[in-house]
Parts: sequence; structure tokens; C-alpha cells
Amino acid sequence: MAILHKRNIQSVFIEGGSTLLLSFLAANIWDEARRIKSDLILGDGVPSPKIDGEYHHQLEVGNDRIEFYRNI
Repeated sequence: MAILHKRNIQSVFIEGGSTLLLSFLAANIWDEARRIKSDLILGDGVPSPKIDGEYHHQLEVGNDRIEFYRNI
């Protein structure tokens, strides 16, 4: 994180599997999270991680819903 700050990088987009996402949530090094919910069924799938943040708003895109959360 210090290297990113030194390079004046103020925003990082993390898109990954549950292990990567859970590591950022557990370390509490996030400002905003977005969860995409869809009617599309992808087999058994993996449950999305619990986001201990403040629900902010949602955006409907086609049949999908994007939920926005802020770290409080």
C-alpha cells in the first residue's frame, strides 16, 4: 500500500476469487465494494463474502443488480 501511495495511485480495483476478496475484507483495507447479483445460475457457485459495510445504493443493469457498499 505504501508503494501505491508513493506513486500517487489512489484507487485499486480488485476482482478475484473468494480468497483474494476475503483477504482485503479481513484486513479492512477497502473503501467501497460492489456486489453483482444476477438471475443467471452458474452451477453450484460460491457464495459471495459477507460485506460488513454500509449499504449505499444499487443500480439495475439488464437483469443484474449492482449493490454498492461503503466501509464504515
